[in-house]
Amino acid sequence: MRESSMKIVFSDHALLKMGQRKIPRSVAAGVVQFPDFHLPSYNLREQLFKKFRGIYLKVVIKRLQDKVVVVTAYTVAKVPKN
Repeated sequence: MRESSMKIVFSDHALLKMGQRKIPRSVAAGVVQFPDFHLPSYNLREQLFKKFRGIYLKVVIKRLQDKVVVVTAYTVAKVPKN
């Protein structure tokens, strides 16, 4: 699931929370482009996961016709079973 051709935009909420959590945009965009795995979520959203040093970065996105919107991003110690 490579998103390099899709424009990645960040919601105001995502930018606020990523700033508070010290998650750079480039890192979140990397998860969108190259996730380790993904799971569906509610309201047509997707949860993307990438492992960094024993912890996962979870990025929640919503796909629109011409772009991918990052809704939020945060770290999680455990991930749901696929």
